[in-house]
This record gives sequence, C-alpha cells and structure tokens, in this order.
Amino acid sequence: MLNNIKVENNEKLFLLFVIGRDVERLYTPKLLHKIKQKFGDKVCTALILFDSIDVTKSLNGWGNITECFSSYDKVATFDLNDAKKYGLIHFWDPYARREEIAASTEQSDMFFIGVDKGRLSTLTDIAKNATDKGLVCDFKIFDLKTENKEIGIKKLPAFLPYNQMLSYAISSNCLVEILADGQSSSSFRYYEAVAYNKKLLTNNSSVKDMPFYDPRYIQYFDDTNSIDYDWIKDNSYVVDYKYNGEFSILRLFEKLE
Repeated sequence: MLNNIKVENNEKLFLLFVIGRDVERLYTPKLLHKIKQKFGDKVCTALILFDSIDVTKSLNGWGNITECFSSYDKVATFDLNDAKKYGLIHFWDPYARREEIAASTEQSDMFFIGVDKGRLSTLTDIAKNATDKGLVCDFKIFDLKTENKEIGIKKLPAFLPYNQMLSYAISSNCLVEILADGQSSSSFRYYEAVAYNKKLLTNNSSVKDMPFYDPRYIQYFDDTNSIDYDWIKDNSYVVDYKYNGEFSILRLFEKLE
C-alpha cells in the first residue's frame, strides 16, 4: 500500500479511514505508524466516524474506538454529542443528491426504513394513528418477526441497495426518522428530506439546531400522541429547502484542513 502513495513536495495528502463498526479487524496501528515514518507531516491520517460511539459500543470492539484516536492525526464524527464529549471534529454527513433515481410506483404518505433497535413500538403507534387518519404508511423493518401490513409495517429479509431504498423514499410525502436511544445526530432520512424536498417527521430533539430546519417542512415530536397528521396531509404548499450542495464531501475536507 505504501508504495502506491505518492506525495509531491508542494502538496499534502489526506488519507481518510472509515473502519465502520469492525474495529477489531480494521484498526491497523502498524500501518499508521509506517505512514508517519515514511511521509511525516506530508500525509494527514483522519479517522472518520459514521456511528455513534456510545450507542454501538458493544459491537465488534466499537467501545474501544476511543483508544485508537491517538494513532490518527485527526478524528471526525457525524455525532454532535460525541464531538463535544470527546473533543472531535464534527461534520454533517456527506450527502450527494442522485438525479438519476426514479420514484417507486408504491406511493405513500409516510416512509421509514431501518432495523428495529427498540423502535418498533413507536413505529406501530405512529402507523396505527396515521392509518386512522387515512394516511398510507410504508414502514420497512429488517428482520421483523411479525408484520402488520394493514397499517403498513412490513418485513424486509435483507438490506436493500441504496438506490432502491431511495426510490421508495422519494415516492413518499413525508420521511420518518426515529433515532435509537442515545443517538443525537440525524440519520440519512434528514439529508434525504432536505436534498429531495420532502417533509420530515423526527424524534431528534437536535433537529432545530440543524441547517435547513424549517417548521413548515420538519416536525419534531417527543410523544406519538402529539404528532400533527394533518400537517402530513397538507399539500397546499411546495416543500423547498433551497438546498445547494451544502452537504457535499468537500465540506468535510474543508474541516480537516
């Protein structure tokens, strides 16, 4: 690998390491040390975290991820709480709108996709209330034991390709974001809502501090009984966040410089 890295005298190279949750297998301190020995300050090694540290700490050594930080020049995370707690660089998830995606023929009023993670009861309450209001829910949950298709709760046996998932999302009026306990940063549903001009229903209490927050388009709830379903039904205005590429990967590079 080191032989493939070329750095000119007048440039600095950034190497981004995204090791996911498999810390035990993908953390390579010897490689990082060799990079520093060979290139010194001409190469900046940056660990990029797309998972919340405390939420997923029991998976594949993820709880020990903080012990790896000193091996990298910089560490950046998408999770605002983690950034504050551990003194890390914070970035909004890099996201690029995909112009070529066509909407699914399965139209819905509300769309959710994800793993249960203790969220099924909340999703079931929302689906029941929404159905009673005449709304159509499309809630796709991986490895679900019992479906309830009458209210739109469906089992997915395997993860979908992102483009296929996105086709369902852009065919819906409102994306539903339910964060797992302990998570403070938005999921991709927030970024998709902004990029594709969709309403967003979320239990993320930090959403009002997010860029592009607009109460006309984004509804926060902390109790399913407080959700305004008439807001979801209301199609009397056009959703337009006026997004112009602000979540580009280039913004992450700017923070690392």
